[in-house]
Amino acid sequence: MSLTILFDDSRRVPDDVLSMTGVVCFGGLIHGRRTLLRHLQEAAQEAGLSPPVVLTTRAALDEAAERAGAAPASAQFLLFPANLAAPSPRGHLTRMLKSLAQAGGNHAWPVRTAADWTGLVLVEQRLAEGALGALAQGRLREFVTRRRKDFAAPERAELGLIDLRDPAQFVGFLANNFDARHFNSISDGPDYTLVKRSRDRAKLRREFEYYGLLPAQQRIYFVQPFDFQDDGETASYRMERLLIADMGIQWVHGVMTPAEFGLFLDRMFSYVAQRPTRPVARPQGRAVMDRLYRDKVVERVALLKSLPAYRDLAPLLSRAVGGIDALAERYLAAYEASRDRFAADQLVVGHGDLCFSNILYSKTTQLLRFIDPRGVESADALYTDPYYDLAKLSHSILGGYDFINSGQYDVALDADLGLTLANNAGDRDWAQGLFRDRLAPAGFDPRLVRLCEASLFISMAPLHIDVPKKILGFALTAQSILDEIERPPAA
Repeated sequence: MSLTILFDDSRRVPDDVLSMTGVVCFGGLIHGRRTLLRHLQEAAQEAGLSPPVVLTTRAALDEAAERAGAAPASAQFLLFPANLAAPSPRGHLTRMLKSLAQAGGNHAWPVRTAADWTGLVLVEQRLAEGALGALAQGRLREFVTRRRKDFAAPERAELGLIDLRDPAQFVGFLANNFDARHFNSISDGPDYTLVKRSRDRAKLRREFEYYGLLPAQQRIYFVQPFDFQDDGETASYRMERLLIADMGIQWVHGVMTPAEFGLFLDRMFSYVAQRPTRPVARPQGRAVMDRLYRDKVVERVALLKSLPAYRDLAPLLSRAVGGIDALAERYLAAYEASRDRFAADQLVVGHGDLCFSNILYSKTTQLLRFIDPRGVESADALYTDPYYDLAKLSHSILGGYDFINSGQYDVALDADLGLTLANNAGDRDWAQGLFRDRLAPAGFDPRLVRLCEASLFISMAPLHIDVPKKILGFALTAQSILDEIERPPAA
């Protein structure tokens, strides 16, 4: 008996999914550093099965039906709609495929039983042609019902799959799209809420306290947390589950037009302009800068070098950027050379981690909400250097952070055996230009924004040690930024 997986990616995604991600078919949706199709292909390989046959058109479905009709009588076919996904790690999908390969007979496992029925259908060769014909016509449910005597009752009604056509399930699925830090988790809560949980209990409490300490006029920008819990091992809080994709997802999928991205930037720079300010003496402002852009880099480089995985990374970092110490020294020299160019005469209430994955935005309604701010324990701690939030935005827009974080990049050898970075951003010059054009009118020196951004790519390295390849991507990006900063300004 041989099992052929037929991956039906012929159906266009619903309009709300298209609006949030820009993908036309579910198979191209990126989740956990891979497309859904790639996840299924790798799970099939791990299960010892042949690569799935991908069906993207009605003609492909008809052709598959003809081939199934001529297949050996011992053949079996698994009809796998692309709108079904496993929200748990891929190991679950692999185990499920192994189990189904041993099932034998004809089975239908519903995932959704309403009028828009969907599920997995396993058929023997004698039923395959008819099942595929019904699938092509959108009448698979009727086929299963009509031939119910040929189908065994499913041994289990729940395969652990979700229907991505459901907006709530889709947004919940995307909530874990980008790697949560290894000490964090996000899960569905009751009554349309999300639960964020962490083993770093003190950090999560600071995040929770942040909202209550915010000035009232700033709270409209943030999703309100509530129901803080601490069981002694982990801490958690809940927040409303908004059916809005974060900007990291939208950015990686290339969903925005120049006009739409311009409106998003208008909203972001409006927030930047409205941040409460606090005048400070220049020595105090410089002390805050030094903690963010100098001391943190030194501390994080030391942390990276203390980690067990660094031993294997060090030769690669040496080939990529001359070593992490050389990169850090180059950055610190650039910072010291530019330090006097910062005004350092005021602090602002800052988010503290204003990257795209922490920004929920609807391009349809222009609703903007922030999540996961840097936690604080006092109102005074809300205030930070004005450039920091802009550097976080820049590392998403100019630095390509979200492509690295979602695995949409590659580190390869060049002709001189050096390491180079390439991502899947395509042509984003127009978006980067829109961002750069807004910096100076808003009172920010573009070169200083990029300098602060370089510090982020170096200092975040040890926090992503669970995916060591990312650290090479971050180091190469920091090197590229320093190359840009050190070039003389265009005349």
